[in-house]
Amino acid sequence: MCGGFEQYVRRMQLWVGDIPEWVDAPDRLNIRPTQPVGTIDAEGSRERQWWLVPRWSKTAKPRYATFNARAETLADKPAFRQAWAASQRCLIPASAYFEWTGSKGSKQCHAVTPDHDAGLCLAGLWETWAGPDGLVDSCTIVTVAAHPSIEWLHHRMPLMLSSAQVDPWLTGSPDEAGRLLRGALPDPLVTREIDNPAALRAARHV
Repeated sequence: MCGGFEQYVRRMQLWVGDIPEWVDAPDRLNIRPTQPVGTIDAEGSRERQWWLVPRWSKTAKPRYATFNARAETLADKPAFRQAWAASQRCLIPASAYFEWTGSKGSKQCHAVTPDHDAGLCLAGLWETWAGPDGLVDSCTIVTVAAHPSIEWLHHRMPLMLSSAQVDPWLTGSPDEAGRLLRGALPDPLVTREIDNPAALRAARHV
């Protein structure tokens, strides 16, 4: 799973290039579910809530968790199958994501980054929900079985895309995008123990 990540703009721009809307965007250093995140879809960049609201939901705050979507059930699970069938896929750039190990009360936070400075490109789905108070743009991070090199940390990991996989993910058919759901790592990953995600505000070496 992925329950927290970071969008440090200067790191992400090394990967995504110069996106005008992100030039003055704030660094988001400890993003948790339901908070806003920067995303990129086939039409451009957009801020979305990290907690997908299905278009059929009666409320903008569903009781079930939709911040992660298992790759194996995208086409079948009611919360995600409409977005998947409609090719509503997006990129969620990240400079790090976080996992915790240990028992309750003594958990250790780990920052996961690639072994270079350009950041991670996480695969996502997006949805727009229409309610009485207007539209809610939301997204979810797609997860896959963890690569052997990282499964000691958690049995799931975000689906990470290489630069060559970006166009098929954003513009390909569901079948074409489905071939990317294998969970291979585009780059080796580095893990580092940290006190908490907020510590990265001062430690810019990750």
